[in-house]
Amino acid sequence: GSYLALSVVAASLQMILVTLGQGEQGNITHLDRLTVGGMFISSCLFGISLTLWPNWRRRFVPSQKRNIARSKAAGRSRLGHHPDCTRFRDHVVMIGGGWRCAGCTGLAIGAITCIIFMVLYVWFPLSLTTAMLHCLFWSGLSLVTLNFAETYKSRSRSAHILSNTFLVVGFMLVVVSVFQATADIIPGVIALTICFLWLDTRIQLSRWRHRITCKKCPKACKSY
Repeated sequence: GSYLALSVVAASLQMILVTLGQGEQGNITHLDRLTVGGMFISSCLFGISLTLWPNWRRRFVPSQKRNIARSKAAGRSRLGHHPDCTRFRDHVVMIGGGWRCAGCTGLAIGAITCIIFMVLYVWFPLSLTTAMLHCLFWSGLSLVTLNFAETYKSRSRSAHILSNTFLVVGFMLVVVSVFQATADIIPGVIALTICFLWLDTRIQLSRWRHRITCKKCPKACKSY
């Protein structure tokens, strides 16, 4: 609940920045775009590394260690970073002969897509009307909101992948629209920081749903 409340407050701040932003887009320098774009691209690369090589982070994440320990204690193997259980089969996808988390796969696809567009944005300046900026912002915020809603209802791995792909696209649209509307690097960095909050909120929602799934299951393994 606290994560959702903070996310709503953060979204309201973004709305204010976009609505009241009176920056001259022509004053945005290449260095400013390179800074904001570079930070966004670096964040995407970090996220991709977690998707392709998830094992390296487990030593730093206590909850991951506990979940794996519970699964091993119950004699249950792992698919991706989910337990090998029919109740979690819609959360994993077979890629290259191995099982991977469907949600993380979607995030990686979205990150790769956004890196391409962000590189283009850095090197080719945009000049957008106020209406276009508002359209970009609300499209991005809608994608984030839909992703949150998907954690409650989705039972399809394809929907899971698409939802997480568009989550990263939503982050990019919000960051670019706020940065362009204010023509100031600081709001751009704030927008990127808020995207991390939204991503963490998404993770907490997933964990909440996983715990409910395990609680409803009659088996004793209780990986979450």
